[in-house]
Amino acid sequence: MRRYLVRLKANPSLIILYLLVLFPVLTMCYFLVLDYSHHRQEEIDKNEQMAEILAENLDSYLANIKMTLETVSSLTEVKNKNRTDIESIFQNLMFADNQVALYWAADLNGPIAKYPRTVPDRRNPDYIKSLIDKKRFVSEPHIGLNSELEVVTVTTLIKDKDGRTSGVIGASIPLENLQQKLLTKVGHSGFPILVSKSGKFLVHPQRELISKTIGPDTPIFRKILENNSGTLKMLASFDNQEKYYSYQSLKQADWKVVVIQPASEFQIQPKLFLTRNAVIIVLVLFLVVLAGYYLMLFRKREEEGRMLQEEKLSVIGQLAAGMAHEIRNPMTSIKGFAQLAAIRKTSLTPEQVNIIINEVERIEDLIRETMLLAKPVQIKFRPVDLAHLLNEVGKLMEPQLSQKNAELTVAADKDLPIISGEPNHLKQVFINLIKNSIEAVPDHGGQIFLDVKQIGRSVITTVRDNGCGIPPDIQKRLGEPFVTTKDYGTGLGLTVSYRIIQNHGGKISVKSDLKNGTTFTIELPLKVFL
Repeated sequence: MRRYLVRLKANPSLIILYLLVLFPVLTMCYFLVLDYSHHRQEEIDKNEQMAEILAENLDSYLANIKMTLETVSSLTEVKNKNRTDIESIFQNLMFADNQVALYWAADLNGPIAKYPRTVPDRRNPDYIKSLIDKKRFVSEPHIGLNSELEVVTVTTLIKDKDGRTSGVIGASIPLENLQQKLLTKVGHSGFPILVSKSGKFLVHPQRELISKTIGPDTPIFRKILENNSGTLKMLASFDNQEKYYSYQSLKQADWKVVVIQPASEFQIQPKLFLTRNAVIIVLVLFLVVLAGYYLMLFRKREEEGRMLQEEKLSVIGQLAAGMAHEIRNPMTSIKGFAQLAAIRKTSLTPEQVNIIINEVERIEDLIRETMLLAKPVQIKFRPVDLAHLLNEVGKLMEPQLSQKNAELTVAADKDLPIISGEPNHLKQVFINLIKNSIEAVPDHGGQIFLDVKQIGRSVITTVRDNGCGIPPDIQKRLGEPFVTTKDYGTGLGLTVSYRIIQNHGGKISVKSDLKNGTTFTIELPLKVFL
């Protein structure tokens, strides 16, 4: 042992190698323990959810019967104790719910009516009085007075015209029929049971056997009866196996639904996980011993996952910022016209009003398209007179140009051919570029030139200014979201512009000098309409 330690101390690389092997082994073991706990908690949650669902179903069923009985008890036929009419009503109820074995009505003088009529009725005044005096409307299980079946009785009171109790109306449900509400399988061998507040088993396929081995005096059921809901793990005496007991109290009766599942089933998922990943674990260990890069790879993937998650979380913020940016352009034009009208104290010209209306419609288009980003709208191309469109853009930008004391010059070749495009999208591109130029030029002496001409089978449009220019490192990244030289900008205007030009089959390029300004060149393919 000492010789081995001496060799190990003399060779630090072995120590590093062993640490590289030990660390991933311990890491994988740690995650296996976490996975085991996770799957176990999932099974516990499933048990609790199953108990809640079954309890809700029984509560709903009992509440529906109570509501039906209350409705029937308020009928004139029942208040008048008309036997024939009451039995006819009970007959109809039997068709609606075949789980009920007997509907009956009685007062302190004895039975009033029942259905089926052939069932003998041995109810006495003391029994009826006990039902009237009870506060809950669902009884404990008992042997039916009219049969040898074990039943639970759902009752409600009959009131006379003066609001006094004159009798009781009830429905008897055999426990065998009630058991149909709990016929479900939990896991591979789990099962639900129904117990009363006193600890008596109401529903279970083997309830006689279970009731002999699990009773209200056992620790597990004492804890279950003390609380409304929860999950317990204890050793079952009837089969000597650890089991999970998830329980939920009913609201309509003093009963509890208990879902029982062997603890051994909770090991299935962890074992499957271990089997599935055995090869991966061995491969990881092998790679760690040979290269030692598993840890770096793991960290890299973890970081990429984190960055991807952050990117997804930022989508909403990007959408909001982009929407605000794109709406700002037409809103600025509308505000500019309004300010000019206010300063000059004159009404707007029809042309200016039309421009405002067009800009409002463009805002509506932007909102509609932004809301449909998950399902992008198909662009509908149509003939576009680019020279006319640029003149419209120039008029739109007059308020902003006036505020900056800048001058815009629009020049277009004569007989410029018609191109194919989406006018509002193209207008949005040129508004974005001119707006950027207005913000870049000096407050006095700002010059912006908008030229369009045909070269070969393309129409070339340039937007040139004498502004402050764009730094070279920013030029390379133009078109990417949030790449901008402005302190308050988002860069989404250019991102949208680049995308629009690409959708039109064109290209956009930029040349900029920090002294001589910036020139954007847009090339659109020519399609002549005959």
